[in-house]
Amino acid sequence: DEVDLTFRVSEGERYRVTAVELHQMRTANPADKRPPLHDKEDVIKEIQLAAGDYFSSVIINRDRRALERYYGKRGHPTARRYGQRTTSSLFRVLDPQFVFDPVKPELKVIYEIIEGEPKFLRMVRIRGNESTEDRVIRRRVNVFPGDLMDGTKLDRSRARLDRTRYFVDPDTLALTRFELSPVEGEDDLVDLDIFVKEGETGQFTWGVGVSSGTGVRGN
Repeated sequence: DEVDLTFRVSEGERYRVTAVELHQMRTANPADKRPPLHDKEDVIKEIQLAAGDYFSSVIINRDRRALERYYGKRGHPTARRYGQRTTSSLFRVLDPQFVFDPVKPELKVIYEIIEGEPKFLRMVRIRGNESTEDRVIRRRVNVFPGDLMDGTKLDRSRARLDRTRYFVDPDTLALTRFELSPVEGEDDLVDLDIFVKEGETGQFTWGVGVSSGTGVRGN
């Protein structure tokens, strides 16, 4: 009724990075030859992986998040902020391409970005609140109609709402959700929907007790 398990690992060679490149595209259309919106020399500073380093998927994932933050501050929200909605002008960081040396354990890493179009906020809609007035929610959101869509401000606004602990789904324990939606016919505009589920906002307890020393007590 007992077994021993042996895990056998074939490590192979440890690969070293010979070069790191960044390819910026305005859209996914290969025929679109327009120059990038943001200077490559500035963007590539966000990448930590460098020539001479050993290959690391941890650093590559960190670099992808850094690229998302860089573009997110400049009006390029990532596709995941749109929920199930899609639009042709979304910013995306694609899976990096690897070019392997045919002889030595070396490779070149190519990061690829589809920039899309920068977005401006058209309107903010509050969804799901029944007892809480819209203004209570809006005053904790620091993105406003007409603003360039800054992803870092979205994250800070959501954190401010979550810290109130007003909005917690009692069934799933989910907190607030921010979701962008494209505006039909306007590639540079988005709407922001803030989904909330009101949880407990207060608690009242009472009790009584009897003690031989102090008599009847209440709280």
